Amino acid sequence: MQKYGIVMKDKMSAENGFTLIEVMVAILVLSIGILGVTMMLTGSISSNSKADVITTTTTLAADQIEYLMSLDYNDPLLNDPPGPTHGPAFLRNPLPPLPAQERVSSINVVKYPPDHQTNIQARGIVYSVYWNVADNYPVQKIKTVYIIVVANERGVRRLVMLSCVISRII
Repeated sequence: MQKYGIVMKDKMSAENGFTLIEVMVAILVLSIGILGVTMMLTGSISSNSKADVITTTTTLAADQIEYLMSLDYNDPLLNDPPGPTHGPAFLRNPLPPLPAQERVSSINVVKYPPDHQTNIQARGIVYSVYWNVADNYPVQKIKTVYIIVVANERGVRRLVMLSCVISRII
């Protein structure tokens, strides 16, 4: 190329592309970025799965409270049967925490049997619903119901505890 009588070399002719090192560094940077996004997505999916189980567990506990509140005050499901777990002392203790060595192998062991229990299966997970009733607690003509819903998801126990008070309508 000639400009004002001076011959200039074409600078671009010496640099026709990227070197192998530049391409490898670009691929490395891109790989690290993709790996970070993949890890973030995996963590997000795991957190969403846990949140779904906890939400379902909470919903089942709330549904059980609504069901029990719709029953007659003297319904058998609202009785505190006589026995070793009778009375308000065991109201909140149908499911003590399991020792670490028993957590996976005997997930459904109950040392203090609850007054009532049932199992519900939803989305491939079995939810155990336990409830204890205390008659005339904290005052006469009142029943206090304590509900525990336990989800056993791949060996991990997730539980929700709710309570309600049911009064006798005179």
